[in-house]
Amino acid sequence: MIHRFEHHAMATPWVVSIAGGNADTAAWAAQEAFGLVDRLEEDLSRFKPISYVCQLGRLKAGESLHVSAEVFECLQLGKAVWEATSGAFDMTVRRDSQQGWHSQMQHLVLCEGMVVQVTEDKVAIDLGGIGKGFAVDEITGLFLEHEITNALVD
Repeated sequence: MIHRFEHHAMATPWVVSIAGGNADTAAWAAQEAFGLVDRLEEDLSRFKPISYVCQLGRLKAGESLHVSAEVFECLQLGKAVWEATSGAFDMTVRRDSQQGWHSQMQHLVLCEGMVVQVTEDKVAIDLGGIGKGFAVDEITGLFLEHEITNALVD
C-alpha cells in the first residue's frame, strides 16, 4: 500500500508518498516533512520580511547576521555550486538598471559560527533555484533518521 500526502509550500505543491508500513506512521512522517518545509520557507524565502534571506538583503556593507544552521548550510551549498559552475549558478544575481545583470556573490561572506557578512549594501539573495532541492535533501535525512526508506518526495 502507498500512503500519499499533499501540501503546498514554497509556491509549489509537495507530495510525499510512503510505500508500506503503518498508515499512522506514514501520516506522522509526512506531517514532519511538511512542517520542515514550512520552517525552511520561513527562513529561506525572499518574500517573507522576517526571513533570514530578507534580513540579509537589508544589511549594509560590513554588517553581519547570525543565521540558522539550515540557512547557513543552504548558502554554503549555493556558494559551492556557484564555484563549481564558474558562476553559471548564482543565488545573488540582480538586475541593475544601468549595468544589466551582475553577481554579488563576492560580497557574501560565510563566517564561522553560522554568521553571514556582506561587503556591499543590500546583497540580493534568491534561493529559489536551490531551496526546494535543499528541502528535499532535508526531508530525506529526516526519513532516514526514522528508518523510512521507501518514500518519494515530489
